[in-house]
Amino acid sequence: MIATEIDSFTSTLSNTLLTISSQFKKEFFFKRQFQIRFEISFHNNERISDFNINPSVNSTIKTQLQKSFDCFAPLGYAILDRFGEEIGRYMTTTVQGCTWECNKVEEFGWGGLQQMYKVKIGVENSFEHEDVLNNCCLNSTSDSIGSCD
Repeated sequence: MIATEIDSFTSTLSNTLLTISSQFKKEFFFKRQFQIRFEISFHNNERISDFNINPSVNSTIKTQLQKSFDCFAPLGYAILDRFGEEIGRYMTTTVQGCTWECNKVEEFGWGGLQQMYKVKIGVENSFEHEDVLNNCCLNSTSDSIGSCD
């Protein structure tokens, strides 16, 4: 059961990055160092807050993405508390250009002291031409076939 929850959690993180990235395909192609990022906080009282996306996306898309995390409200904090480091390592090694920050924070709020994990995850277009070629179907093509000159 725990392994299934972790798999579902990491899949939701990856899918969120892909959905946001798909809104900025042109920027990823033409703007070197272009970044997307989203932030989300998982509270120890089974609450999720601070869902932010940068650059901004359509509000309908943002709402859909935010709702995809609702099922993790009861367990998100616990998952990150026990497996946050491993999840970060997984994300940065399986999603090209992925950045990961996960910080445990204590803040005073209306209900007193609140503990939460603030996750910042993103993708930066810092891909070199050779890196792109090595990670796509063009990797197997020969240099002598032709050119676009």
